[in-house]
Amino acid sequence: MRYTSGLFVTLFVYLLTTQSSVNGYPNKKTSLPETDTLSDGSQREELAKNLPKMKSTPSTKAANEGDTVTFPCEVEDLGSLSVAWNKRKASKSASIFLGAFRLLNDDRIYLEKNNLVIKNVNESDSGTYTCKVSTDKDISVEHILLVHSVPTIKVEPADKVVVLTKGQTLRLKCKSSAEQKPDIKWEKDNNKLTTASNNQDTLEIPNVSRGDAGKYKCVAYSFYGSVSQAEFDVAVEEGPEIELPEPNVYTGIGQQVKLRCKVHGTPKPSVTWENSKNGRLPGEFDTQEYFALVNIREESDFGKYRCSASNRFDKAVGEIEVSGRPSKPIILNSDDDFPSSGEEFELKYQVTSYSPITKIIVSYRYSKNLDKFSDWNTTEVNAGDSIGPTYNLKHVLSNMERNTYEVKVYAENKYGRSEGSDIHSITTDGEKEHWKAAGSNSYGTKSSISLITCMVILITFCLSS
Repeated sequence: MRYTSGLFVTLFVYLLTTQSSVNGYPNKKTSLPETDTLSDGSQREELAKNLPKMKSTPSTKAANEGDTVTFPCEVEDLGSLSVAWNKRKASKSASIFLGAFRLLNDDRIYLEKNNLVIKNVNESDSGTYTCKVSTDKDISVEHILLVHSVPTIKVEPADKVVVLTKGQTLRLKCKSSAEQKPDIKWEKDNNKLTTASNNQDTLEIPNVSRGDAGKYKCVAYSFYGSVSQAEFDVAVEEGPEIELPEPNVYTGIGQQVKLRCKVHGTPKPSVTWENSKNGRLPGEFDTQEYFALVNIREESDFGKYRCSASNRFDKAVGEIEVSGRPSKPIILNSDDDFPSSGEEFELKYQVTSYSPITKIIVSYRYSKNLDKFSDWNTTEVNAGDSIGPTYNLKHVLSNMERNTYEVKVYAENKYGRSEGSDIHSITTDGEKEHWKAAGSNSYGTKSSISLITCMVILITFCLSS
């Protein structure tokens, strides 16, 4: 039994290897003699000559939204074969044409011969387009399309008008539905914002005040450089605030003065003027200031004048004093001024007074180490025969030792004493050429002459040696 089985297997293998066909299919080893194969390559070359050849080359095209683009697919020896177009974007792929048969329902896309044409392109058309010959061979060409789109932004609030009350939070939004998110920057009154919210689609400012009101702008920059923007009008409602450019006005009998009052507030406050007798004054508005013109006819016109502002949130009052006293003196010395002689310094100052000046008070103090100053020393000076209202006066400070001095000046007339001038500092080492105003780098000529003399001696010595 075992012998019979082995004989059967041997017979089956012999038939399989020697017969020209098994079940009607040619045996690959015996059906084509070795001499009939393409040993010389001539038949293989003949078949290669008959294959279609892709003549178009890959390309990358950049287009703006609304443009028309054409992707070529020129095939040589296509014969009865056809081409197929498909689009690939990210991980998604879609067939567009199979031969002349449209597979995508989009009339913007059509064929001219085998070339693919896309009209009125938009951002969604970006991707890779492949033209492939309908054969088992890989005969294809790829084209890449990049569509430059202007970023579209959706704003909140939609009407782009925001009215807040002082202390509330401002929140503005500029969102884009573009596939590639744009870079968003924020501006206020044409100035770039450097808040932590910058470069985000949401701008948030807590606890707003008057300074936060204005025009805001979000600017969206696409990857390709296109720009889109939106503007917001932001108002912050609050009670009035008053600024007084000149809280003290110095004048005289027979003069007219202009009282000025800057008023801030939303809604716009109503503004009134009153004199010290609670009498109403006519007021006017010029650019950003409210003002009142007051004629000083008699001494009773001196006193306090009030600028009052009110809206539905609050009321504010600013007081301006109109006085016949001298104005605040101004020291005219500069850092380049030097003493007129050894230990003397000529102090120059200016003061305005519509009533004759009766007295000038010069106060000074000194310090040897700048850590501690002496008490103020006071000297009364006669104004002399000077005629106002603008007085340009001088006073010589003498017997000044090697110290740092601080000086200020007051003026008096029959209506009282003025404010003190700003403090002027003087530093001296006791010799004229080394005196200087504090902070100055200017010195006298004596040191310069000494330096030049030393240089001349040195040069003479070198030449003689």
